Amino acid sequence: MLYSQLVTAVLKKIDEYSTKGNILAESKTIDLRYKIPEATNEVLLDLAHTTGKLEASFAIVHNPVSNALNQDTSSIQANVPGADYSISLPSAKACYFECTGPATVYVEEETADNIWTILETIDILSSQKTFAEYRRLITASVSTNTIRLRFSGDYHYSYRNYVLYDVPFPTEDEVQQHGNYFMYAMPSDFMALKNCQIRKDIRQWQDFREYALDATAKEIGFDAYQVGEYRANYYRMPTLIGTTTPVLSAEIDALDEALPFIATGVASRVLLLDDMTISTILWNQYEIAKGNMLGVQNIAPRKHKSLSGW
Repeated sequence: MLYSQLVTAVLKKIDEYSTKGNILAESKTIDLRYKIPEATNEVLLDLAHTTGKLEASFAIVHNPVSNALNQDTSSIQANVPGADYSISLPSAKACYFECTGPATVYVEEETADNIWTILETIDILSSQKTFAEYRRLITASVSTNTIRLRFSGDYHYSYRNYVLYDVPFPTEDEVQQHGNYFMYAMPSDFMALKNCQIRKDIRQWQDFREYALDATAKEIGFDAYQVGEYRANYYRMPTLIGTTTPVLSAEIDALDEALPFIATGVASRVLLLDDMTISTILWNQYEIAKGNMLGVQNIAPRKHKSLSGW
């Protein structure tokens, strides 16, 4: 169904499409037309949260670089002023760490025996009260020189998941995270997770429950030491109609089963302030039709490691 077709259906529902067999000019129904985009979005969101859930999938290939257990640095460390802590690696090309402020962290290059040259100083403000991620690409004067990541500063702060990589990354944003769980951002239309699967062979997907979920940040995570190809099946947000200049050719983003009665729900919202009685009747009709949808069946809760406290 196109948005233009929905507008026609809504106007017919509220008897504002024609008079005496003549289609009303758009100017005669302009105030009603102004209300339809927002009313449509309200109905689309209502459907997506109830019996008209929209499903989508997100594929993840989880194969971390340098994920050996002996490289685990997930324990929280505290900076002691005057007692810097550092790690070093020959030919390092990138680094990652998580840190609070106020902190001063140095990326350094050993240009001669025990002579260290600062490549970058990373100053973290005291306003950074929670762990933030820091990624850096490293370009040494000589590619085989040893690189050092040094935590310094005059104040107490916390840091964890620090690592140097001897492999290149295309961009700074793509420098691999480090920790017990690697978190992946779900697509921007993510609303709720349905389930997660892992591919065990070329043709077969199996249920997988040992994932971490941060519903607030909309991220899913997997054990850093468990390589696999995963598929996160989720319920997504519908594509909404532009409220300023709605595109008449836009597709209504809903299940096919819901298309016949969406106009009823939209008509109800359009009349909400003008005729409460008719609006209520239409909404009840919409709710009955929505309740009769086969739609997406309720999914039993999955056990997983939650990162948001629930």
